[in-house]
Amino acid sequence: MMIAAAVMAFSLLGRGCGCDGDFPRHLGNGVTYLLEGRVPGNWPPFPIMDLLHGSLAILAGYPGPWWQPILNCFSFLCSICSFFLFRAILKNYQQEGLEGSLFPVVALMVVHPIYVVASGVTGDYMVSLTLLLSAWLSVLKKDFTVGSVLMGLAVGTRISNCLWILPLSILAKRRDGTRAALGFAFSSAVVGGLAIFPSLAKIGFKIGMNSGGRGSEAQSLLGTFKSSLSKILGFVGLPTLLITLAVCRKPSYKKSLAIIKRYPELVGVLLLELAVFCYLPSDPGYIISTLPIIAILLPKPDKRSWICAQVVSVFAMNVVVFDFQNKIPTKFHLSHGYFTGEFTCHATDTVLEPLRFSVPRRPDGGYYSPISDWTADARPKNRR
Repeated sequence: MMIAAAVMAFSLLGRGCGCDGDFPRHLGNGVTYLLEGRVPGNWPPFPIMDLLHGSLAILAGYPGPWWQPILNCFSFLCSICSFFLFRAILKNYQQEGLEGSLFPVVALMVVHPIYVVASGVTGDYMVSLTLLLSAWLSVLKKDFTVGSVLMGLAVGTRISNCLWILPLSILAKRRDGTRAALGFAFSSAVVGGLAIFPSLAKIGFKIGMNSGGRGSEAQSLLGTFKSSLSKILGFVGLPTLLITLAVCRKPSYKKSLAIIKRYPELVGVLLLELAVFCYLPSDPGYIISTLPIIAILLPKPDKRSWICAQVVSVFAMNVVVFDFQNKIPTKFHLSHGYFTGEFTCHATDTVLEPLRFSVPRRPDGGYYSPISDWTADARPKNRR
């Protein structure tokens, strides 16, 4: 499954940037700043990412033919780095007493559809995840200075990454005491503040306007919660949940609870990220940073065949969409054929096109997003 996921990610190189719909804005802002020396009026709170991608594109001859493949390859290299970083993180936790094999935990992360797609396209998710994992590993190794710099840079790539400062400070306290925790938190906040403050000042500190959430859409609290729940469940995946419930027994759940109790930074990251996502729901790729945490905390069955079933269920989410639209008039989806959607959104004459069997058409003939909101008017007239 891991080899197949790598091949699938590689096959996306050069096909575009559908994974991150805001990517053209990020790239355009970076190029504008570097070539014209001015900050665009709608400069979003992703300055480090914008400047990084803008500089790579310019070095590759933007707007020539090579900038997109270069950015694709850069994202792919970041995914390889994140694989080894996560493996090193797990080894450090093993030294602290984390039980179990590393392989299924790593596999649960790298075969996930959002990881696969983000590895092969020009979006910024993989770069953000790599910086977070680098900061996490640095704190585990008690290299707090490097960790705080990497944490600050991660905030500069995506402002929501600042949520990691508190959990990693808890980790720093456990590794080297209160002084280390306070020093890490302060240094990370300073570096992150220097990276993000000019951009936030430019947009009047209106973070919501560029977060895809409540700032730009008049949506009720209930509607926001239902939207978030739909996307979070879709991110985890209905097949994974069902198989986990079916094959895991009491010792498996006790082991996960023991991990939560022993390593509070893990559940801290998860709760903070999902809580903010519930208030400002956006594309599920925004919570890719929770993927390694979910991979660690998800209860693992005892038998190897059942662990394989878990990994296969996550991998299947690359090509299969589960929805209830044929039963009830909603847009509530519990799994997302991310790879299939990404591959076919650029060319419909592909062998993967029939795999979009469960993505219904909108009344205007277009496609619904496989992970979307509960809405009252989601009654597609044309179904596939």
